[in-house]
Amino acid sequence: MVAPASMDNERLGQLIRQCATKMIEDEPGFWKFEFNGAMALVMTDETHNRMRIISPVTDVESAPFE
Repeated sequence: MVAPASMDNERLGQLIRQCATKMIEDEPGFWKFEFNGAMALVMTDETHNRMRIISPVTDVESAPFE
């Protein structure tokens, strides 16, 4: 059995750069990019072993805000 590779900001950044169709921001712990036309943000906290992925579901102009 092979142990799984550990995940850190360096490895995650490499994976994101391989998959992204357009990189907008590329900092350790924060990536903003497009993937097949959809915007995505990935934020990490290595100290607490956390990751957040955010992607809008509609254009701001289409949102029903007053």
